[in-house]
Amino acid sequence: MQLSKTDFLALTNKNDLSITFSSAFSVDNEVVLIPSSKPRFSKKYNLHKLTLTNKNNLTGAKFYAYLRGENITFAYSDMAIIIKSIEILKTPACKKVLQLMDQDFSYSKALKKVLLENNKVKKQDLETELNIFI
Repeated sequence: MQLSKTDFLALTNKNDLSITFSSAFSVDNEVVLIPSSKPRFSKKYNLHKLTLTNKNNLTGAKFYAYLRGENITFAYSDMAIIIKSIEILKTPACKKVLQLMDQDFSYSKALKKVLLENNKVKKQDLETELNIFI
């Protein structure tokens, strides 16, 4: 899966990314990343920058994603990396809504049912995440 510009700009710290990447030193590394915040825009360099941390090593070196025009590039600390595959991981509530929609529930009915079952999930956060997958 390739990450689109709209998906990149919609990422928040509630979305996890699973990536497989290669660098100058190693091949086919797989890691789950957590965005630190929303993408930030730099007027000086005319790009969007997203800081990501490794879910298994929160204090380790950071990953960075850059959006320049339509191109999205990645770096591990100060080293460029080549992305082999990337996937936005779904939260359990999002998975449940999509499963209910596959069972012929309407979007609004599936959303209401999941929100009633899980009080901790906010409607706005769930809708934002679902917009990526629908």
